[in-house]
Amino acid sequence: IGVDKQGGGASSELTEEQRRERERSIRLHLTLVEHSSRCKSSFCGSSNCQKMKSYFKHVLVCTVKSSGGCKICKRTWALLRIHAQRSKNNTCPVPQCIANKNGIRQLQQIQ
Repeated sequence: IGVDKQGGGASSELTEEQRRERERSIRLHLTLVEHSSRCKSSFCGSSNCQKMKSYFKHVLVCTVKSSGGCKICKRTWALLRIHAQRSKNNTCPVPQCIANKNGIRQLQQIQ
C-alpha cells in the first residue's frame, strides 16, 4: 500500500510535483478500496483487488495492530480514514466507513 506514515496528511517538505503524485497515488488506492469493497468475484480482473481484500482481512485478525506498529494496519487504516473523510455515501460498503465518519464527526463537534 503506497500511503506514507503520515496517513494522508500533507507534508510541507514535499515539492508540488511530489504532492500531485502523492494525491494521484491516494486516489488510485481509494479507487481500489472502493472496488474491492464491492467486488464479490474470486477471479476479479483487477490485479490488486485480492491483495486489498487480504489487507481488509488482515486488519481484522492482526494481533500487532496499528498501535503496535503493524505497517499493513497503519496504511490500511489511513486509506480507510481518508476514504471516510471524502465519502458522501451514507450506505457505503467500504469497511468501517460509517464508523470512521461518525468518529470524524464526533471529533469535529468537540473542537
